[in-house]
Amino acid sequence: MKRTTVLLAVAALCLGLASGCSTARNTWKDTKKLYKEYVDTDPTVDLTDEGITDPALQKLARLFGPVDQRLEMFIRVYYTQDNPPEAEWCEQLLRDFPWLSGVAVVNKDGSIRMQQPLIAMRPLEFGPILDNENRYAKRGLAATASVDDMGPIIYVGAPFFENNEFAGAIVSWFEPRNIVEASPAPDELIMLQPEAVLWPTAASGEGAGQGFLSANWAEVLKTEVQGEIQAGGGRYVWQSRYIGQLPILYLTQAPAGNEVKADKAAAAEVGQAAEASITEAPPADAGVGQELPPETVTPPPSF
Repeated sequence: MKRTTVLLAVAALCLGLASGCSTARNTWKDTKKLYKEYVDTDPTVDLTDEGITDPALQKLARLFGPVDQRLEMFIRVYYTQDNPPEAEWCEQLLRDFPWLSGVAVVNKDGSIRMQQPLIAMRPLEFGPILDNENRYAKRGLAATASVDDMGPIIYVGAPFFENNEFAGAIVSWFEPRNIVEASPAPDELIMLQPEAVLWPTAASGEGAGQGFLSANWAEVLKTEVQGEIQAGGGRYVWQSRYIGQLPILYLTQAPAGNEVKADKAAAAEVGQAAEASITEAPPADAGVGQELPPETVTPPPSF
């Protein structure tokens, strides 16, 4: 009887161990599956994703991209200077960004320490750009835009400090017509701020400018950075960006059906040309595979 009891206990123990091993194996399999699905996943690349497929947005990106790239590079350089710059720094800034019209170092009381070029080609008004001391004190950029008889102008201010206190602003200015030259089709690009059209396009119809400015941009820009607007009987797409606290908007008219087909055809031609350049056999080199002429031996001189 005692022996039978021992055998039954051993059998029960074996069954328990077998059951535990089975549970452990199942748990380990589930763990490996979850790890493979959610942690150590195999990377995949979707080569069929075309990104932005809206022809209007594609057109806008193509037009404003080179312009905004110049502006972004300029802003990054501006952020790095918080001391009163020397003349060499100002000269280098104008060389690096030739679309700038000038740069000045202005004390917070409005007096000018330095200006390049010394004589500006148009009247300058530094008062509004200096009225941003709250932003400057926090080392932020500021910008203003205005339109006079000579056309639109944008001022960009960056603070400089002395003894760790705000002392004035480095002020640069440029005319939008100079920077939009970077666009592949400047006449199809529109640049504005909520109160003024900064770069009108020759293709826009009569009254389009008023249509752009009639929108309540202050409310729109609280929640949106890109969208559409009807103006002058046409549909326009827009994209916003900020220079300091100043919103700048890029717009272009949405392409018509024929224009979309033309753009796709041009893109297809470019792709075919690129493919042909890869698959085309390289030109034969006349010197390859030919036997070199025998070396000419000059006989020794006779004496």
